[in-house]
Amino acid sequence: MEKMNCSILRELTKFEVLSNGKSSLKDQNLLEELLKNETTRNQHIDDIISLAKANGYEGLEIDYERIRKNYDLWALFIDFIIELNARCENEGLKLRIVLEPTTPFDKAEFPEGPEYVMMCYNLHGTHNDPGPKADFEFIENLIKDMKTIQGDKNFALATGGFDWSSDGKVTALTEEQAFSLLNESGSNVQRDAGSGSLNYKYSDKSDILHEVWFADDITLNGWIKTIEENGTFGISIWRLGGNVNISTIV
Repeated sequence: MEKMNCSILRELTKFEVLSNGKSSLKDQNLLEELLKNETTRNQHIDDIISLAKANGYEGLEIDYERIRKNYDLWALFIDFIIELNARCENEGLKLRIVLEPTTPFDKAEFPEGPEYVMMCYNLHGTHNDPGPKADFEFIENLIKDMKTIQGDKNFALATGGFDWSSDGKVTALTEEQAFSLLNESGSNVQRDAGSGSLNYKYSDKSDILHEVWFADDITLNGWIKTIEENGTFGISIWRLGGNVNISTIV
């Protein structure tokens, strides 16, 4: 498994501070403004490169999310990657591009050069019903989707999980928190055959029913094995902290 280099600047989707003090994160309109033409893209690239060099970073990781089915924006994003990659090569900087599972590989042709990282999670989460962050079929399908990309490919796996309550609330949990709730509730935990994830149900002090799904080291090793059986790729773990046996991940 490829070990991550910590001295990489992670550039998230740009945000705008609104008049009410809140931020507009992962905003398509703002991203369109940044990437709409060569001039704005060059300014954005200048800002990112300057930030990386000023702080002595070895590279950049671009994580612009929720482009979804905005194919015009995907075309601008591809132009941005091409231009940013050329600048990174000139400056001696590494470049990683993070992609979501919803990336339209049939519509967007990604250039060779950067390392591309696929987010192998969010199969289940705050947006839908209880279930694992990933399962074996989900990961295998993402590997197939990434075959159109030339060059270095990396697959990112997520630790922890979620707690779904019957009143509609969904809470993110670390592995440690999930095990703590399990011990407090005295519930029976099961391992799902299709994903390797652990899951259990419990009722809280207000008699609200909860369902918890989360990953432990056995889950993560199973996902890693699935990736390794399908080719030679880099593997990233998101995120460290709150894990029980992270050192046993191969």
